[in-house]
Amino acid sequence: MRLFRIGKTLKIRWSILSGGTPEPLTGRDLTLEISSGNRVRATLPFVADGNVAEAVFQGTDQRYVYLNGSLRDR
Repeated sequence: MRLFRIGKTLKIRWSILSGGTPEPLTGRDLTLEISSGNRVRATLPFVADGNVAEAVFQGTDQRYVYLNGSLRDR
């Protein structure tokens, strides 16, 4: 878990690998969720480019310092 200053807009660029090999994200029904220290989850819109998911978490949406993201295949 990483610490970030509350109110700072986070630009997330996440490369997805499976066994060290790039895992393409196209054609999948995916959601990107981010949770704060109090376990409240928010779904972030993201853009998939090959095996990279890109999203922005606005500083105005943050209420707690601890952030932990997850990408789930529904």
